[in-house]
Amino acid sequence: SVVGPVRLNPLLWNGHLQTVWVGAGRTEDVPIHYKRRIFQSDNKTYPGEFTVDFTIPPPEKPEPRDKTLPPRTHHFTEEEFEEYLSTGDDKPLLIVNHGLSGGSHEQYLRHMIRPLISEEGGWDACVVNARGCAYSKITTPYMFNARATWDLRQVVAFLRGWFPTRRLFGIGFSLIAA
Repeated sequence: SVVGPVRLNPLLWNGHLQTVWVGAGRTEDVPIHYKRRIFQSDNKTYPGEFTVDFTIPPPEKPEPRDKTLPPRTHHFTEEEFEEYLSTGDDKPLLIVNHGLSGGSHEQYLRHMIRPLISEEGGWDACVVNARGCAYSKITTPYMFNARATWDLRQVVAFLRGWFPTRRLFGIGFSLIAA
């Protein structure tokens, strides 16, 4: 109910053109704030690290930009992450997979989650950044692959363990949605 209707441009006859139109036409800043957590893969066949960006309310006192991260993204401290995990609320949690070579900073993604994480929407969200995307370090020979679901599975298992009463939902874009 908080997400408005989709209004496609009738002159653009396929999904690719619609995507280009939305990307080029939307210059409005969507200030979604994130805290990042770096995970070590628990998959012995595909070791390495990947990142997950969790949405947070806008900070009362903005932190200076960390140029090693996307805009409005900062690393969780251990204390902040423990506090985040201890919230234990019943908000639904959306797990987002970005499109090819994208990340949590992508405009289409921020436009999509903004109404959901608003006060009216009442959701939380996190974005699983594919290895090497969204300013994450490459620490493995295994990079993005649309069939590579091991990191997503690890995040879902982690979230189910920490938030057993929350309903988890997922959405993906582009190749990751396939």
